[in-house]
Amino acid sequence: MDAQTRGLLRECSLGCKMAINSFDQMRDYVKNEELKELMDTYDKKHKTYEEKAAKMLMEDGSKEKEPGMMASAFSKMTTEMKGYCAYRGIFNEGYAEVSVISAGRYF
Repeated sequence: MDAQTRGLLRECSLGCKMAINSFDQMRDYVKNEELKELMDTYDKKHKTYEEKAAKMLMEDGSKEKEPGMMASAFSKMTTEMKGYCAYRGIFNEGYAEVSVISAGRYF
């Protein structure tokens, strides 16, 4: 496996891990069953992709890339804040991200 493929697999694995963590963090805030099902579907897909990337890296003798401590902490903080705001109905369109506002109808 060449270095570019190895690097791409590491980044894919990392991205999947961060997405899985975000899904786990948001589950407590989601009340809409349709959104929960959608999140579960994509959580499973991300886990499958991450497992495949990990297997390919392992077969190559390479290590996976883990989320950095600061990136994980910032991700958790922003996810928790967005979830709390959505849960409480605290939305200010000038402040919140468009994706959060449009997803707010599911909370």
